[in-house]
Amino acid sequence: MKLKLKEAVKVYAAVREMMEREAGFAFAHALCVAKGALEPHVQFFTEKEMGLIKKYAEPGEDGSLTDREGRFKVQADKAEEYFREKGELDDVEIELEKIPSPAPERVSGRILELLVKIMDFSEDGGEQK
Repeated sequence: MKLKLKEAVKVYAAVREMMEREAGFAFAHALCVAKGALEPHVQFFTEKEMGLIKKYAEPGEDGSLTDREGRFKVQADKAEEYFREKGELDDVEIELEKIPSPAPERVSGRILELLVKIMDFSEDGGEQK
């Protein structure tokens, strides 16, 4: 299945959030597999995004590129270039195999919407036969 990098980052955050909750072994294992599959792509995205920040951010009074919350201000004369390059990065497509998994006992709709992009909650519940 294809997934855009920006989506992969959101799915990764959802996987990590679900990993903080207790779950049955099979679902917890599927989360670990999904996290492992997504990690290199998220790391790539983060490195490239940081490169864009270094290239286009306007340094603050203290010389730092980001504030405490990780926000930054794009140099006004380079905003168009930044948003074009950022959009290209966001839209890079990656190929991933869906991870077979039993359905979790409890999950929010927001998280489920993201998990179904990488996890296969098929009728057999992802259990091995």
